[in-house]
Amino acid sequence: MEKKNISVTNAALVIIGIIIIALTILLLTVTDKLKTKNENIVNTETEKITLLSKEEALNWGKEKYELATKYYFRLKYPTDLIKIEYEGNEVSAQKVNNIKEIKDLFTEQKFNKYIRKITDESDNYNAIVEKNGEYYRLDVDRGGSTSYLYTDDLEIKYITENKITFTIKSYYLANSDLVEEYASDYTDPKEYVKNAPKENIEILSNEFILVKENGIWKVDYFVMPS
Repeated sequence: MEKKNISVTNAALVIIGIIIIALTILLLTVTDKLKTKNENIVNTETEKITLLSKEEALNWGKEKYELATKYYFRLKYPTDLIKIEYEGNEVSAQKVNNIKEIKDLFTEQKFNKYIRKITDESDNYNAIVEKNGEYYRLDVDRGGSTSYLYTDDLEIKYITENKITFTIKSYYLANSDLVEEYASDYTDPKEYVKNAPKENIEILSNEFILVKENGIWKVDYFVMPS
């Protein structure tokens, strides 16, 4: 009887051992599958981050850069000159009727620079002011530098999920004495830059930055080239 009990005990231990081995194999299998699933999720997220191609980034950059240049250089919907009081003086101004388009183009921070709420950044040209809930442009007679020649195409510096940084070069005559010579002898600025002595040309390089704000690509840094 005692031998029979020992046999039953040994059999039970064998069964328990088999069960433990089976559970271990099952646990390892499940763990491996979860690891693989997590790796796939990480890979998918990485693909999403790098989904924006260079071509797409350049398209966004060209579109936004052109709009930013227009809004800094002139109003899209100009109005007649009016007089407003600003900082204790009566000044000529144009009312801005397309302020929503401008807000849609710029990040909140950049828009605040644009309307003079922030004035300590080098990329800010103080074009627009707010007065009594309305927006006005004061620099209605603004012109470009007579030494300015042209601005090159955007080049991508780097791309992340929520930020695209471009570099862009602007070309200028190195001194004002060359303006008259250039105006009388040349009509194509790119040809002039190509053929002129290097000392006649000044090149300024700036960044142009888009960031994704609330899911929309917006201009966060822009320097008016002329």
